[in-house]
Amino acid sequence: MVDRLQHVGLVRREIARYALQTGADLLIIGHISHFSLGHWLQGSVAKALMRGLPCSILVAKKR
Repeated sequence: MVDRLQHVGLVRREIARYALQTGADLLIIGHISHFSLGHWLQGSVAKALMRGLPCSILVAKKR
């Protein structure tokens, strides 16, 4: 099943909240490499989700 939703808020928090509420087994998220000071300080959404969620996460990197 694929869900497409729109939420307002901090991206990693909203994705994590939805995954926990629905009991997701797998999240598939995209990743685009950014090399900026802000990204370096805050980290990526993918990394934050991998550290904080109990489900499997597949990260698809843009070519």
